[in-house]
Order: sequence, then C-alpha cells, then structure tokens
Amino acid sequence: MNSVDFSKKIIVAIDETSMSKISKIIDTTASFIDIYKIGSITFTAYGPDIIKEFTKMGKKVFLDLKFFDIPNTVSKAVKQAVSYGVKMLTLHTLGGYEMLRAAVEANNGEAILLGVTILTSIDQTQLERVGIHTSITDMVGSLASLALSAGVDGLVASGHELEYLRDRVGDKAIIVVPGIRLPGKTSADDQKRIVSPKKAFDAGADYIVIGRAVEANNGEAILLGVTILTSIDQTQLERVGIHTSITDMVGSLASLALSAGVDGLVASGHELEYLRDRVGDKAIIVVPGIRLPGKTSADDQKRIVSPKKAFDAGADYIVIGRPVTESDNPEAVIREIMGTLI
Repeated sequence: MNSVDFSKKIIVAIDETSMSKISKIIDTTASFIDIYKIGSITFTAYGPDIIKEFTKMGKKVFLDLKFFDIPNTVSKAVKQAVSYGVKMLTLHTLGGYEMLRAAVEANNGEAILLGVTILTSIDQTQLERVGIHTSITDMVGSLASLALSAGVDGLVASGHELEYLRDRVGDKAIIVVPGIRLPGKTSADDQKRIVSPKKAFDAGADYIVIGRAVEANNGEAILLGVTILTSIDQTQLERVGIHTSITDMVGSLASLALSAGVDGLVASGHELEYLRDRVGDKAIIVVPGIRLPGKTSADDQKRIVSPKKAFDAGADYIVIGRPVTESDNPEAVIREIMGTLI
C-alpha cells in the first residue's frame, strides 16, 4: 500500500495585502500545510520578500502569476522567478506553444511549470463572449495537449474537467485543482466551476488549492446536528425506548436538521453511505469514532470506522481523538493515518 501525505497535497492560497491576515493564515495552518500559493495580489504588495518569508519557515512556494506575454518576456520572467527558489510556477496556456517552450527552456527543470487551462471563473457563456465557441471541456483538452507537448510539467484545471483530463493525459502530468469549496458552502462569488476536496482527489487531482474556503465563512460558525452518538448501539437505543433502527433514526434526524437550516451533520461511518445517498452533497458530514485498521480498542465507541472507509463513504471531515491523544508519538499516528488515505 502506497503512503500518501495529504499535508503535501493541499496548497493554501495567500491572496491578501494585510500582513496580519497573512500571519493568521500561517499560524493556523503551518503545522500541517507544506505548500503555499502566492498570487498576484500578495506578490504585488510585498514583492519577492514575501517568498523569502515562507522559504525561511521551510515552506514551499507556488508562485501563481500566470505568465502570459511574448516568449522573450516570459522567458526572462521565469528565470527571475526560479531564482527566488519557488517550487511551482504558472503560465497561461493560451500564450501558445512558443511561449510555453521558452518558459520550459528558461526554467531548466528547476521549478514545476504548470499550464493554466481555463480559469474556474469562466463558464461556457463567458468563453463564447471572448470569441471561443468550443466547449470548455474540449478547450481544456486542447490546451492541455499543447502545454504537455511543449514540455510543461503539469496543468491547472477545474475539477469539472478533471476526470476527462486524467483519462486524456494519464499520469504523465501533475494536475492542480483550484476552485475548491466545502459541500453546502458554494458562495455566490466569482468562481463558476467548483468542486469539493473529496471530488477533486477522487477524480485524479495531485494537488488542490484552497483559498477562500480557509477564510472561515466570514467569521460565522458551521452548525452541525449530532444524530446518534457512536457510543450507542441498537441495544442501547432500545433501552431508552426507541425501537427504530439506528440507520432509520439517523436518517430522520438528518432530514429534520437540514429542514431547519443546519449546515451539516455528525454521524457514524456505519450510516454514512446511506446518509450521503439520502442528503447528497447539500450537507457537510463529520465522522467521529475513527480508529486505525487493526487497532480497534475495546473502549466506549461502538460504531467505529477507519479513516479511509469514512472518506470513501462520503465524509467531509473526520474527528480523531484517542488514537492520537493516547499515543506516545501523536505525530507518527497522524502520518500513519494520512498514509492510509489512498
């Protein structure tokens, strides 16, 4: 079984001009995030110095300036960017083969060059307004083939075209997916083609970029309705006078909570697949009672699942307690858990 460390697969976007806001994002994510994306907003505000701040912390920088100019200009820009020690760089694939090839030669294998296909803020109507009457999917496919033929290392593409793109290019290209939103939190912003983290990884993403989703819902809390505690089994449920099956009871409570406007649910992994079929993607689902395979201690949790089973069945989040808190090496346990998520 291959090990996957998701701390190295999630990229947090820094698109702020306020250093206090940037510091807050770093403070809350640095313990589990390895790569940060510096976009044009932050780079324009602070220049190369902001890259140095991240590299001094041992973090990798994805410089997302989407170079789009004549080949000579892009070549010089790539050389300069590489000199800062960035891990990733973006180019607009619409710049054409010669521009992309010039960037590849200037890069000389130093950074991962990513070709941006069609921005996630563009839908079919907007594409046609700029004079392109090809479907977004076909356009993404054509641009991807062009970029890879020029020697670009990977692509930036929406999750909407990801499965098609992965089928087309196979494993020979790194694919980074922006436009990530939590289920049920699809705010009416300028992103049109959005997907959840799970859908992106399931469809073949190598990395996902999370930006606005990290900004904590403008300070508003996510309300979660607890269904049936994972410490309750069918016998205990009947002892309190409820003679409905746990699965049916969880379904009824879930429907009640969502009808009242609650954002999501807390439920055991045992009922998760049934619950996801019932509520679709309109609710966030958090799963407690997580145990590592082969390490199911005889404690007070009755309905437990492994991290992988929880995510495979549709969990948006998992809650891990005793496997970490009762370990002599919590960090090793967390990395073991990440390694099971393939």
